[in-house]
Amino acid sequence: MRKTVSYVVYDENTGAVVHLHAEPIGLESSPEEILRLADPGRQRQNLKVLKMPADAPAAASMHVVDERIVFETAGGAERWEAAAAGAGVTDDSPEDTAERRYETR
Repeated sequence: MRKTVSYVVYDENTGAVVHLHAEPIGLESSPEEILRLADPGRQRQNLKVLKMPADAPAAASMHVVDERIVFETAGGAERWEAAAAGAGVTDDSPEDTAERRYETR
């Protein structure tokens, strides 16, 4: 598997993380491209994107405060529930050579 980088899509008004995007290192999608994937119809105008730190916990509840990702520990006073997920990319992915297109269906 190749290494990946992750981004959080969050509601800038509440800090709630609404989507986690993972892609191969080096693909370097712009925030706008990530938002097109997370919210294709652009129904929510208050979404923003932040890159996850490389040393982020593998599975943790999180939210955003002052444009920083805050991870909650098991004994934290405040719990922000988030689904745990994993992502990976196999070496035979055509992403490196295929043209990127976004279609809303």
